[in-house]
Amino acid sequence: MKKKGGHIMAIKDMDVGTSFKGKALCTKAEIIACSNGKNALFMEMQTRDDSFTAKQWDVGSGTTADTFSGKVVSIDGIVNVYKGVNEIKAYTVTATSDDAALYVRTLDLDSLARDFMGFLKTHISNEYYEALKIIFGSIDFEKFVRGYAATSHHDNVSGGLINHTLKMLNIAETVLKNLPELEFMKDNIYMGIVVHDIGKIDCYTSTGSVDTLNYVDHKALGIEKMAQLKLQLLKHISEDDYYQLLAIILGHHGEFGESCHTVATQIIHYIDMLDSQTTGLVQLMKQVNYSGDIKFDGRYLHI
Repeated sequence: MKKKGGHIMAIKDMDVGTSFKGKALCTKAEIIACSNGKNALFMEMQTRDDSFTAKQWDVGSGTTADTFSGKVVSIDGIVNVYKGVNEIKAYTVTATSDDAALYVRTLDLDSLARDFMGFLKTHISNEYYEALKIIFGSIDFEKFVRGYAATSHHDNVSGGLINHTLKMLNIAETVLKNLPELEFMKDNIYMGIVVHDIGKIDCYTSTGSVDTLNYVDHKALGIEKMAQLKLQLLKHISEDDYYQLLAIILGHHGEFGESCHTVATQIIHYIDMLDSQTTGLVQLMKQVNYSGDIKFDGRYLHI
């Protein structure tokens, strides 16, 4: 098993029952109260090459999630399987002082930033592009580029936020090409995609664990950022356009949050769900060495 520089053998490639001893970055930790009266520790783990779940089923009452979240931890246990996905059943879990940066999975950030800004420069009007420069001039653009879209499920890597956003822009381009009736709102759709998750830059740390502001929904944080820029943005876009963007930030979760109140919000909700769910499914396929059928939330998908 390779350990240097945040590399270990992929958990999905290990046989169930194999002993495991290694280090990984804990991006999320949670203490779960079990029906037997004991506490369990559930952790989302990451290395440069892999992500997996580790669980310790009997932890002391004094153990807290903060002990491990955002830290490199040393785990001693065995490979277990749950719903067709390999994970680690841990016997001991110990936080270390190792550099978390050695374990962070990172996409090609330069290419993503170049493709992202190149897409917008050629796809939105000059007025909206000026508004875009105001938005990204007010935040740390590097933080957006390096940001995570989630701690798990989809795009949970450094660069995941801009990658998720760019994929949504590409999907939207196809939607607009196939439905020219929507051409008149393309600026609203493209810019809405750009800002829909912008609050997430304050939800996750540079290593992908939850940040101190994670208790505030990313939609609220996005609305706050836009409100601070309102007067500047109104020099380039109309007041109705501004509130359309707020509606998108507020309602892009659709039936899983605030209802969609505009056509653009509903379209972006569909695109968001398509990308996040499909990307999550692809990540799961990689975890289980996809070869035909995969078990996903208790259901078999025949692809």
